[in-house]
Amino acid sequence: MRFLPLCLFVACLPEVEETTCDQLCEELVMTCEYAAFPDFQSCQKGCLYDEEQGANTDGMLRCVSEAECSTFDVLECEHQYEVGE
Repeated sequence: MRFLPLCLFVACLPEVEETTCDQLCEELVMTCEYAAFPDFQSCQKGCLYDEEQGANTDGMLRCVSEAECSTFDVLECEHQYEVGE
């Protein structure tokens, strides 16, 4: 019964809201399995950096989701929503 208090504690933790970068990286790394992103954390680091630099990550997420893992279309999204555009 040592696990019962731990289970109750975990159940009481607030649900963490998924960020735009989380969703974008999930699409690119988990769904599309792009080699450019070796793991989820490297994708998140890059996304958060781009976001800090003013990139439109919401637009990028919409575009990448619509691209449905088409490499050409994902690259077009990157060009369309990169920092400074």
